[in-house]
Amino acid sequence: MKGRKKIVLLALFAVATLVFSACSKTQTNNDFSVGGIVITDAEFFEISILVNGIKTDYSLDSSGCFNISHLKSGDVITFSREGYSFNSYTVGGFSVDGIEIVGTKCRYDVLTFFDENYGTVSGAGKYEYGETKKLTVTPNEHFEIDGIYEKDNLVSSNSEYSFTVTDDRVFVVRFSKKKYPITIEKTNEECVVVAPESAAFDEEITVYASDDENFVFAYFEVDGTKYYDKTLNFTIKSENTKINAVFLKRLSKPEISFDGRRISVVKGENAKRYEVFIDGEFLFSTTSDKTFSLADYNVSDGAHNVLVKVSGDGFGENESAININYVRPYDTPKNVGMLIEEDKVYFVFQQVLAASGYEIFMNGQKVETPLDKKASGGSILIRVDTLFTENGTYAFSVRATGDRPESEMSFAAEYTFKGTLSAPVAKIENGVLTVSHEKDVKFLVEINGVNVADKLDENKSLALSDVLENGTTAAKIKITAMLDGYKPSSVEIIYNEEE
Repeated sequence: MKGRKKIVLLALFAVATLVFSACSKTQTNNDFSVGGIVITDAEFFEISILVNGIKTDYSLDSSGCFNISHLKSGDVITFSREGYSFNSYTVGGFSVDGIEIVGTKCRYDVLTFFDENYGTVSGAGKYEYGETKKLTVTPNEHFEIDGIYEKDNLVSSNSEYSFTVTDDRVFVVRFSKKKYPITIEKTNEECVVVAPESAAFDEEITVYASDDENFVFAYFEVDGTKYYDKTLNFTIKSENTKINAVFLKRLSKPEISFDGRRISVVKGENAKRYEVFIDGEFLFSTTSDKTFSLADYNVSDGAHNVLVKVSGDGFGENESAININYVRPYDTPKNVGMLIEEDKVYFVFQQVLAASGYEIFMNGQKVETPLDKKASGGSILIRVDTLFTENGTYAFSVRATGDRPESEMSFAAEYTFKGTLSAPVAKIENGVLTVSHEKDVKFLVEINGVNVADKLDENKSLALSDVLENGTTAAKIKITAMLDGYKPSSVEIIYNEEE
């Protein structure tokens, strides 16, 4: 509709220009008239006409044209509509028709004021009247928005504020430091610790601990660092500060047991950590009850003394010891995995030194069926595709056996069996062999026992004359379709060129 309005206005303006050229003339009286057209995208009926700043009863017609009479030289004609700016016309010493008034939307400034050290604010700029704009507030790390203010009035506490542009706007955005929680973890709820509930990043806080008749303060621990003073002055460097306040009682003796392979330790109530020694040599330390295999620490065969010391900061150590006779089991097979070789699937693992045998487990059950086995480069390959009886995922693991105690069970390697492939399709026409299959398979093509699959072109075809020896007119051809997860299938063809 506005497009047609502008075409009509331009046409009227052209006619008005001719009239102006032909009809304008100097007059001697002060009773002049002015006519013309207003070009704008605003609705004509919303536009007011003013003379010398005073609104008149004159209005624009449906085409945007106007005619004002009873004017005197020097009168100023202006046009007004909220959000628009129009050029004016000053009456000269004559009447005129065909003047052009252009009205455009006003543009207003949107200004934002904020501290860049605390955050950023986007959305400032110069915009047309009536546009809907949005301020987006992004606090810097460790700060949060307090509010968006206009003329000292809070207009929004959110990170986004939308508004309609009607005049110049000035916004002030205020930020504050974000408060983060402070978590105090105590050995016992009866222990006394005084600390603030929250604090700002980089703020220094003070935490106090006190002894009582049942508990004695040992240390504060923050991010792995221990502080032994009962008064801790600490600067917040995390969004979730956790302070561990350790209070300890006297420690009881640790409990030690041995099952032939593993040492188990229960350190006792209130013990913070313990150290393990074998024949006086330090083995390891830990803070939790643990069962550990001596094989993992390369402990040799023979008689040994195992000593466990428990400790708590600020308290005397306590200890327990046992004598053991240890026979080291075989190492656990490593580097387990699955290997696919053409139409065979192998479970693979690294050989174990001095082991005389291996027990294979499938889905947690020991495999009693004899399996084909071969060695390659320090690894053992066990053929397992012969075990697949139904679709599904098969998990294989192994342990080494022999004169020593058997090894721990290895990690499991998995293979998903999806079924048996349908037979491949093969045809020979004019001495050209072409193979195909309903799935995207890999082909094994054997002609008289020789694999020539690498001779297949992109259409899975090959000329038999290119692979048969000179003078050979007959061949036994076997085509095997293979695809990971499936049992292969084959088809055989007897080729005789003379037939």
